[in-house]
Amino acid sequence: MKNQPLVSIIMNCYNGEKFLENSLKSIVNQTYKNWELIFWDNCSIDNSRIIFKSFSDKRFRYFYSSQYTTLYKARNKAIAKSKGKYISFCDTDDMWVENKLELQIEKFKNPKIGLVYSNYVIQNDIINKKKIYSKKNLPEGHLKNLNLKDYKIGILTVILRRYFFSKKKFSFNNNYNIIGDFDLFLRLQQFTKFACVQKPLAIYRIHQNNFSIKNYNLHIKELKNWLKFQKIFKHKQQVKFIIDKINYMKVILKIYKGSKIKAFFCTIKFPFSLNKIKLFIILLVPLFILKRIKDIN
Repeated sequence: MKNQPLVSIIMNCYNGEKFLENSLKSIVNQTYKNWELIFWDNCSIDNSRIIFKSFSDKRFRYFYSSQYTTLYKARNKAIAKSKGKYISFCDTDDMWVENKLELQIEKFKNPKIGLVYSNYVIQNDIINKKKIYSKKNLPEGHLKNLNLKDYKIGILTVILRRYFFSKKKFSFNNNYNIIGDFDLFLRLQQFTKFACVQKPLAIYRIHQNNFSIKNYNLHIKELKNWLKFQKIFKHKQQVKFIIDKINYMKVILKIYKGSKIKAFFCTIKFPFSLNKIKLFIILLVPLFILKRIKDIN
């Protein structure tokens, strides 16, 4: 451990008891040993604290928020308590493979690399199925001109240099609950190289508790806000991609609310694209099945 730089693992928790033990075990089992876990309890009222305290590992550090905040304000507060040279993220329903940190820290031997991410597995607990997030190689290098269609960075896989958080412009936007990592990583792409471990190093769960119409509405609202104020992408195609995504999500929301007729007429107005085809297929699927699948973005 003498030659291993300290990695700070940020875990934000709000009533995360259901999967918390498995997430914590996946951290304890890392082959890379020089890490600290910053557990930021965002005013949970379940047994999350008890589960966390059941682990006697001295690398576990517990903090209880004085008030409930947005997710990304909580992330910023947790990072402020950390000491590591590198910052990583694992939520209470995520899991890591045991050599995740070891494989990714190796990439930082290149001083030009500021962020390392990886592929991951999507585990749908509702229908008991797993799939690899990206079957194609993920992009690396200078990504400042990245086509947003190719943006596939999952925060549960990310490790980045602490240096960036010492710069105020690289903190998470406190106003976001959904797209804060998307916003931050796109800004970082303008200033540093990204590296990727192409194989899956983490597991993202889809379950009953991490989807709601309220969150879907919020996602749309935050994307609209981001598009209004962002200064990174001036290319019309990039802007069009976000607008198309927002419109696609609006139709999905109508379907989930049971307004299939309205969704049908909205879909007809879509220009011919893969999303239009997907929407027509989704419209044919009974709502009770869609609510079980949930992974339709």
